This record gives sequence, C-alpha cells and structure tokens, in this order.
Amino acid sequence: MAETADYLASQIEASPSQKIALYGHSMGAILAFEVALRLQDSGRIEHVFLAAARAPIATTDDDDEAFSVLESAGALTDRARQILLEDLSLLATYPGRPQTEQLKDQVTVLYGRDDPVVPAFNSALWVSWCSITPRLVEISGGGHLFHRANSEAFEVVQSVLSPDTHLHPVSSGTVRF
Repeated sequence: MAETADYLASQIEASPSQKIALYGHSMGAILAFEVALRLQDSGRIEHVFLAAARAPIATTDDDDEAFSVLESAGALTDRARQILLEDLSLLATYPGRPQTEQLKDQVTVLYGRDDPVVPAFNSALWVSWCSITPRLVEISGGGHLFHRANSEAFEVVQSVLSPDTHLHPVSSGTVRF
C-alpha cells in the first residue's frame, strides 16, 4: 500500500494541475487517504472524498466476509471479482495508521445506508483521522457499490466542488481510486 501511495503521489506531484480532488471508494478510500497524507502540505488538495470505507486501522478477517457479501449479491463480474481479490490482498498488508496521523485537508465521507460491508458506524470513525471534522453523507440504496446504483454520490461530489457552493472550484477534476 505504501509503495502504491508513494507512486501515485509522485505522479500527482509531477502533474501540471494546481488543485486536485481525490475520490476513493472502498479499498480505494484507504489509498486516497494515504496519497492525501503524502500531499497535504503541498497546498494542492482541494478536497478528499472517502466512500464506503472503514477508517484506516489494520485490517481484520472481515475482508473475507466482505468478499462473500459482495459475491452473494451477484454484483461481481469475473473481472470485478479478480479486482476485488487483488484489492483485498493489498489491503491485507495495510498496517493502519494511528489516530495521531491526521489528514489536514477538507474531507467528505460517503457511506451507504444499506452497505452490508461497511456499516455507518465504521464510516463515522474517520472523524478521528481528520484534523477538520469531515462531512458525513449517507447515500440511500445501492449497498456497498452505491456509486453504481444511483447518482447521489456523484451529485455530492459535484456540489462540493461546484463554484456555486461556499468551497472553491477545483480546476483539474477528481482523481479516483
């Protein structure tokens, strides 16, 4: 995980974009968090979106259960199954982060009301890893893959990054993990 986050952070640092937003879903949220930690003092991060993810603690055997839940829901194609297994393998090596290693940037945590993999209380734990209290947004329907079931997650991201809100617009888009 550290090598992947280091690589992605270096690629972002080399990009011409002045401001970026990071969006990570499930294991990708842990990766987005790790990349954001590496870039947070650069002044380039506009916002970090962490979706359908547990807080950055060491992983447990719950990941086997997560795979079973997603597979039994029939939500996985053969390619999605392969990617999920690779993600879980990478996540199994993640040592977690102490709560003292906090993200200083603006964060929105999105969680699914009916997510069988990451219950709402797990998503709320992200507060302990953020120096600025994150915005917690419940997404209705869609289970763990709520971003595929409806446009609500996209609409949240769009509203946060919109120049019509109190936040500044992002000039270069969102990097997804």
